[in-house]
Formats: sequence, C-alpha cells, structure tokens
Amino acid sequence: MSDAEPSQRPLSQREYAKRRGVSHVAVQRAINSGRLNRSVRDGKVVDPELADREWEASTDLSKAPGSVVERAAERAAASGGAARPRVEPVAPVAVLGASLAENNAAKAYWQAKQAELDFREAAKELVPADEVRGALTETFRSCRTKLLGLPARIRQQIPHLTPADVGTIESLVREALEDLAAQSAP
Repeated sequence: MSDAEPSQRPLSQREYAKRRGVSHVAVQRAINSGRLNRSVRDGKVVDPELADREWEASTDLSKAPGSVVERAAERAAASGGAARPRVEPVAPVAVLGASLAENNAAKAYWQAKQAELDFREAAKELVPADEVRGALTETFRSCRTKLLGLPARIRQQIPHLTPADVGTIESLVREALEDLAAQSAP
C-alpha cells in the first residue's frame, strides 16, 4: 500500500458502532439525520477518524443520558483532548455549519435572555422605548413653548422694561434653546 491510500478498510455500521461504544441503531440514526455525512459512502464508514469528528461536532450531549455523557468525557480524556467545557460564552451566536450542541446552546441562551426581558417588563423595570421617546418629545416641546413665551409674560409682569430689555431677554432664551437643540442626545 502506498502512503496516499487509506490504511483502513471501510467499516460496516455495526463495526463502527462497536468501535464507538454505541448501538448500530445510533449509527444508523446519525447517518439518516445527516450527522455522519462526509465519512459515509454506500452505508459504510469509509473514514472512521472523520466519522468520529463529525459525531463529536454534531452530538448534543445536553440531552443525552448520564452514561453517554460520562463515556464521551472518558473518550475525550483518553484521546488526550479535554472534554467540552460546559460554560457557554457570554453571548453565543448560532452559526451555519456550527455543531448541533453549539446551536442548541445559542438557542437556549437567547431564550433565557428573552425570558429575563419578559420578566423585567412585567415587573415594570422596563418600558417600551417608543413610549419614553414620545413622552420626552412632548415634555421638550412644552418646555420650548413656555420658554419662548417668557419675554411676553415678563413684559406683562414688569411694565417698566424697555422694548430693548425684552428683546435682550428673548434673544437670550432663543440662544439657550438653540444651544440645547445643537447638543447631541446620549
């Protein structure tokens, strides 16, 4: 045999199942669901190492029985690799081509985040941004109207002011409003 040829013959589903320590039905299900894809041809496992990698990448151990999880951890320890960490990243994102376990973890993470938001909204800790924005717009509009009316009210309250004094007050109010309008919102 040359170096370019595979060193192993294709394995039957039962032989691969025995090698993995699972039932042949589990191997059949993995093939039928597409979890084992590139490593299988004509119902036989042509590349057991690739099949092992596909199996690991597409197996969701969060739903597996305890004995299966223990066996997977032992297999990972025996192969020199560490078992997959149980701690999820801060904000996992489901990605096309990611493993089933990673996609399920991302889904669970975002469902938990949505449940937290629903709880906080029900507890009146959160309010819809559109409502807040509308209320602030109305408040600012009211403030602007009242401030622009100040020079006329001052003229009524203090009749001895000259028209130049009232004009100065009006220009100062307008200048302050323009400064406030020019500031960007946080």
